Amino acid sequence: MKDVTIKKAVPEDALILAKIQNESFKSAFTDLLDESIIEECTRLSPAVAMYGELLDAGKGHGYILTLDQIPHAIAWWDRARDEDMGDFCELICIHSLKENRHMGYGSLLLKLVLSDMNNTGFAKVYLWVFS
Repeated sequence: MKDVTIKKAVPEDALILAKIQNESFKSAFTDLLDESIIEECTRLSPAVAMYGELLDAGKGHGYILTLDQIPHAIAWWDRARDEDMGDFCELICIHSLKENRHMGYGSLLLKLVLSDMNNTGFAKVYLWVFS
């Protein structure tokens, strides 16, 4: 059994967050999207910059799940970005690397995130679905 830890992301984790997001996106959408779209959506430097800016500003709540001290999955949530959803929070992303999917690690991460949302005072959450 693997040693599982989940930690809150800090500014030094921007590269880890970006890499996991990009690799997860590639493996999930390779058969569904044109290669040019995959390339555009998984450019590393903009993703690193985005996470760096969010973390430096203290915007949102990011988490990294590690397996045997190796980063495997991430999640990010914040207050709803849609002004019409004022009393909701939003699960902005949850990503995992392909090699350990379907083993319950995403469920562990989601359970912690939902608890964090509730402890922060949110009783309602939504997920915007990419289509």
